[in-house]
Amino acid sequence: MGRRTNAYYDPSSRTVTIPSGPGRGEYETPSGAAVAVVRALNPHVNPNLNGWSFWTVTATGQLLQSIR
Repeated sequence: MGRRTNAYYDPSSRTVTIPSGPGRGEYETPSGAAVAVVRALNPHVNPNLNGWSFWTVTATGQLLQSIR
């Protein structure tokens, strides 16, 4: 079963903030935030991820890369 982690992307600074839950913190890139979430939830999985295709924009349901 999947888990939802909320995060906020700031286009001006290009940072991602995860306010609570797995991976909580501020990250310089969407990929860094994605890796932190995967490591927190399942440390045995290879967390080599592209954050732009990991995160979904809640308002549109599209991948974060759609606002890149």
